[in-house]
Amino acid sequence: MNKKSTPRISLLSFNTLGTPFFAPQITNRYKKITEIINAGTFDILCFQEVSTYYHLILLKKYLPNYPFCAYKKFISGPKGGVVIFSKLPLEEINYTSYANLGSFRNISFYTQFLRNGVLSCKINNTSLYILNTHLITDFEFKRTDHNPFYNLVKLQVDEVAAVTNLYANGNNTVL
Repeated sequence: MNKKSTPRISLLSFNTLGTPFFAPQITNRYKKITEIINAGTFDILCFQEVSTYYHLILLKKYLPNYPFCAYKKFISGPKGGVVIFSKLPLEEINYTSYANLGSFRNISFYTQFLRNGVLSCKINNTSLYILNTHLITDFEFKRTDHNPFYNLVKLQVDEVAAVTNLYANGNNTVL
């Protein structure tokens, strides 16, 4: 009996801590991060907080083994600060902004400006979809109804589940 082999794909998800206001020595940090990644065997890289086109240019420069890059263009950088790099060709690149981003009273202007959401793409000639997101940051870290961040995180997780289910219908695989 022959067992059909299933191709394996390795994925790394990493928050680059690239928010411009909190990014000391971003060039040196990105260079070190990419040295470690390039020494690994990852096929797909999902980055968060790639907040400006400068950040994106650095990553593209230091990740020559990942010629395929998915993101949605936005004013100052990739929309939502999320990017997918791949050794495999990508297609069907989409971005869904969160409907629930809170108000200026309870989250920063910067978070509102980035338009957090879900970046999705498909590995060319497969039924494999890759999703990358960055939820709003919960600065209180308390799971209570009195924490406005927790309620937003919960709503955004529900939105990620809805996007995931959309892609999962029809025998697709979603990572």
